[in-house]
Amino acid sequence: MDSISPNVFGLIIPGEPMITEFQAYEDFLFIDIPKPASITTIGLVLTTPLPDGFGGSLYYSIPPFENLEFIGAVGNLRPSDIFSTNFALNPNTNELSTLKLVLRVEPLENLKTLVELSTSIDVQKEFVKKVAKNLYNAMASYHKEGLIIGPEGADYLVIPSNFLERWLEKFEIKYRLDPNFILKTD
Repeated sequence: MDSISPNVFGLIIPGEPMITEFQAYEDFLFIDIPKPASITTIGLVLTTPLPDGFGGSLYYSIPPFENLEFIGAVGNLRPSDIFSTNFALNPNTNELSTLKLVLRVEPLENLKTLVELSTSIDVQKEFVKKVAKNLYNAMASYHKEGLIIGPEGADYLVIPSNFLERWLEKFEIKYRLDPNFILKTD
């Protein structure tokens, strides 16, 4: 499509009025969003039907605003949806003061591919895995070979009763110093 009517989309950020006015540039619409890390979900609505074979896509762009990262899409058969942003868990967005949300009208075939690729990346799942690995590594530091031998020669891990409390305190201190520390660990 050559141009987008500025009234095709509605964007909903929880706790804010619906956004229906966007700036236009070439073949997309955009809006600057302050404090992206505070936004966990975004709703996207088609306010009018699109031509057959087309859908609306939502992206974000970070400074210097040269690339687009896909968030989600809507179409005539599903004219609204809610998307998880993962901005708070993403080291590229969680410390930004602003980013751009970008809207485009694209062929459904393009959107189908983008949706399939985006479902294979689960930022929340990866974040939880890294936290669990951090906890496991902290617990493993208490392992003493042969300290307690169970049935069939299995080792048991003995940790102090206040271990979780101490681990959580250390975790919170590291997080305050660097919210991305957990993403930097293997």
